[in-house]
Amino acid sequence: MKKSKDLKNIHSGHRKRMMERFIRNNARGFSPHEMLEIILFQVIPRANTNETAHMLLNRFGSLRTLFLEGTMPDFMQISGIGQKSAAHLAAIGETFRMMEQPEAETRCLLTPADCCRYFLERMDAKSKNEILMAVALSDTRHIKSMETLDSGTPGEVKMDWGKIIRFVCQANCNILVLAHNHPQGEAKPSYQDIQATRELVSYLKPIHLELFDHIVIGNGTAYSMAEHHDF
Repeated sequence: MKKSKDLKNIHSGHRKRMMERFIRNNARGFSPHEMLEIILFQVIPRANTNETAHMLLNRFGSLRTLFLEGTMPDFMQISGIGQKSAAHLAAIGETFRMMEQPEAETRCLLTPADCCRYFLERMDAKSKNEILMAVALSDTRHIKSMETLDSGTPGEVKMDWGKIIRFVCQANCNILVLAHNHPQGEAKPSYQDIQATRELVSYLKPIHLELFDHIVIGNGTAYSMAEHHDF
């Protein structure tokens, strides 16, 4: 019994010292696992968060990866992380993602023309390689997240279904817009572009995800595959 009380006092003293140091130095000099400890103090009132913080960093590799890519199920696989702690970490991660997307919840893509204009503004006309970009939309067609998913060769970019689904799910949406560029050609989909898009649509449908449009950018113009009924 005495041993349990001594251990509790050690943890309590550690937390107090950490908080005093945090307040005194405004987090300067804190290591990544110490920052995680400070965060976990808020939702884990008694347990040793030092070990839990180390396990989280070992699992994700960095704070950035933890918060930008980690999900509640991922967090709950770590010993010492329950539903409340996992939700707390997920909320911080979602806040970071919102901060990286200044247009989130402000701009709508309601029509193929809106999608064309949006990606024309963002696709680098001087890019020598094909790139694949994606936008996740809310049910009201507000932009929730935008990301460059891949970069390929001058004539080809890979459409990785796993990356696409993960992107939409992390944005907590079920509507997607894709866009890729043709650095050496016109804004018109190739046969391979159309086939790959149709296959993606068939793959997304059973899991209740919708491809709203796939835009092709080339020579300063944009082509909507949805408007032309290519899928």
